[in-house]
Amino acid sequence: MTANDFYWAIQSSSKGRSSGLDGLPVEYYQLNPHSWARIFELVYANQFSLGRMTKFQRRASISLLYKKGDRSDPGNYRPITLLNHDAKLGPKILAHRLRDVLPQVLHEDRTGFVSGRSIRHSLLRFQDLQQFCTSTGMTRAGAILLDFAKAFDSVLWPALSLVLGHLGFGPNFQRHVKTFYSGTLVTILVNGRASRFFELGCGMRPISSRLFAPTPTLLDLH
Repeated sequence: MTANDFYWAIQSSSKGRSSGLDGLPVEYYQLNPHSWARIFELVYANQFSLGRMTKFQRRASISLLYKKGDRSDPGNYRPITLLNHDAKLGPKILAHRLRDVLPQVLHEDRTGFVSGRSIRHSLLRFQDLQQFCTSTGMTRAGAILLDFAKAFDSVLWPALSLVLGHLGFGPNFQRHVKTFYSGTLVTILVNGRASRFFELGCGMRPISSRLFAPTPTLLDLH
């Protein structure tokens, strides 16, 4: 990852977003993006050689947003993870690089998080198949609809590496991805109080939606 990559990541980050535990908003880095881009080029290069982000980049806080239902049921809360902005830049760059690659390696029926595709295409295709089966009298046909509960939070990192390798992503790319997640420590904020830090063993950040896109390919491996 070059200084140009980090300059783009800094400048293209949305303003007004909540900061992480360091309290630094993205606007802070946008005051002098050229200098910060050169700094992050060196910092990230060192992190990749070590295989782990810095101590503070690996730390995040989780706030629980109530959705509906029984308030005593943890499943009725949506976790919101607040990361330091400098920890988001690397995944943002990798996700941007995947934009043009995913349409080439993922089946055309895979529409989620793939540029140039829409879930509407999947719905229309499904409706066409239903109509075809009805018009041709095909009775031995069926469909299975699967929903990933808490999809981002349930991704196993070894499974992600398996999928990336299957799709042809080399060890260097996989090492980059592993570096972003290894040793992540989080604290949960409840009623204004923070829990002790504990290490995560699975899950992906919403900012890495394009990294999540290949994961369902695991269902095709046998």
